[in-house]
Amino acid sequence: MSPPADGRVRTRHYLVVVLVPLLVLLAGCTGPLASDLSASDLEAEFEETAPPAEVSATVEIREEIDGDVRERTEEVWLRDDGAVRIDPVSDSTDDPGALTVSDGETRWYYDNATGSTTAIEVDPDASSWLEGLYDQQERYLAAYDLTDATETTVEDRDSYHLTFEPPANETVDQSVSILVGETAYELPVSTTEEPSELGVDRVEVWLDQETLFPIKHQIAGDDLLLETTYTDLTVDDEFDDDLFEFTPPAENGDVVGTEGEDEGGDGEGGETEPSPTDDENETDYLPLPTIEDHDSVADAEEAVPFAVAEPRPSTLPDDVIFDGATSYEFPDEDRTQVTVFYRSESAGSLMITTSDGPREFATNGHEVSVGEATGSLEQTSQSTELQWSCDEQYYSIYADNELGDDTALEIAQQLGCR
Repeated sequence: MSPPADGRVRTRHYLVVVLVPLLVLLAGCTGPLASDLSASDLEAEFEETAPPAEVSATVEIREEIDGDVRERTEEVWLRDDGAVRIDPVSDSTDDPGALTVSDGETRWYYDNATGSTTAIEVDPDASSWLEGLYDQQERYLAAYDLTDATETTVEDRDSYHLTFEPPANETVDQSVSILVGETAYELPVSTTEEPSELGVDRVEVWLDQETLFPIKHQIAGDDLLLETTYTDLTVDDEFDDDLFEFTPPAENGDVVGTEGEDEGGDGEGGETEPSPTDDENETDYLPLPTIEDHDSVADAEEAVPFAVAEPRPSTLPDDVIFDGATSYEFPDEDRTQVTVFYRSESAGSLMITTSDGPREFATNGHEVSVGEATGSLEQTSQSTELQWSCDEQYYSIYADNELGDDTALEIAQQLGCR
């Protein structure tokens, strides 16, 4: 499924994708080229077309990343007031997945494997997940070149098949990010910043002509193919509010439903699993980190209580340019950090992070001297990672291998302890 409520295209040209379910592609028959269908025409259609109030579907995804293939299926119910229900159905890796339920105010994640529950407060000003699906299509039109437009049929629905060419050096960031206005919120599954980026060559979207709902979505690149298809699509079906209610098993003592059944009840054809033990059923309430993008290091410094490490231009490799800065506040860790991003058209990316608290990074590296400090340098098949600390300040550098093995250490030596 595409990311919810991502309010704009990031300056770093990252394509943020929330991966949801399995995939069986039913592309239908391709019709004649819609040569008179331009990006401006589609933008006008989005302005004139109101998203449906409710959508339900079976969502299927196929992920092919570096030769590894994963397929999974989920049943989804989405409502424009922010209510969401996502029931995992199958997974080629045998991961039982997590039941996701939101009433628009609180989002619950029930881990079917561990029996643990996580609750996250939903920002009241955030766009709904359903609105976010539409927002992403409009961002494609605004930021990417529309190279082909075809009329076709997908899942027995008349559709527009659109092909976009992303900017050079476009990457997929496999994190979960929700942008609300100028502030982003993301589930802190991990606060390490080892990115997993893959180049994107082509983005294809199949839009239902009647509702402009993205029935199918494909992202393709080197060693990368992500395909998402919504089957059995139902629009404006007047869902029962009970569908979006959730009581943690610790509180109700009932079984937790799978495959679309209500918690504590016997659903149609759904299986049940016993309530977890007392040690497993405590609900973990996660405060969301606050994330803000900045156009300059100076702007980022105004948002945090410390000086941000910034290398001299002379220490950067040729054609590496500044590509934005982002500040992060982690309330559960009482920690703030700023990451400064750089990119090269020919040699990948570089990230330099300053934090007022420790974090896991380059934990398996070997000791190196960074001025008067001792750091940890770790080299992987994709990158060089380096971290060091000075008093209450913590620094780290991530450099793609294309930039050279010595780049991270050379920059660290110049920065030293500030």
